Amino acid sequence: MLHHESKNDDRKNIKFYHCVKSEQDLLCADEINDLVKVADDDFTYRKHFSVKEGYLNGDLLKDEIGDLGEYAVMMCGPHRMMISLKKDLIKHGVPEEQIYYEEFNFS
Repeated sequence: MLHHESKNDDRKNIKFYHCVKSEQDLLCADEINDLVKVADDDFTYRKHFSVKEGYLNGDLLKDEIGDLGEYAVMMCGPHRMMISLKKDLIKHGVPEEQIYYEEFNFS
């Protein structure tokens, strides 16, 4: 997704949250920063550290973004995180059909 958005000019308003436990857990941050530099001005990249800020949730997203129902949400991560966040996003007005996810599992 990031590579695609860095090469087109469709002017989508994208908020990319890179959620990890701590700064030491960031993967590909340099590559992401490079892609953000060439992407649309409407593309923002935010690092979210759960140790400092708690888990990403609908309240935090609503406070930072506003009306969540205007967005499609794409997420990738551990199953429990995505199920929890999906429920919270629906509670905050994101229609279920606007939520897409890809699971990864290290077991």
